[in-house]
Amino acid sequence: MEAWVRQILRCPSCRGRLDDGPGRLICPACQLAYPLRDGIPALLAGRAEHYSPMELPSQTDRLGSIGPTNRPVTA
Repeated sequence: MEAWVRQILRCPSCRGRLDDGPGRLICPACQLAYPLRDGIPALLAGRAEHYSPMELPSQTDRLGSIGPTNRPVTA
């Protein structure tokens, strides 16, 4: 999907921004996920599924360890 198209897409339920998810676009405001079919988002409220933010991998899980480690500092 081209970047300019991605920038104008909004959640059809609440008009909030949509984030990328695994095989879907996710609205963090109303916690709905819209499926992607062959790279095309199905932005129909009737096709949306509820999701929990706990279902998504954290950013560090996706990116791996970058930079300093998260070890506690000892004196």
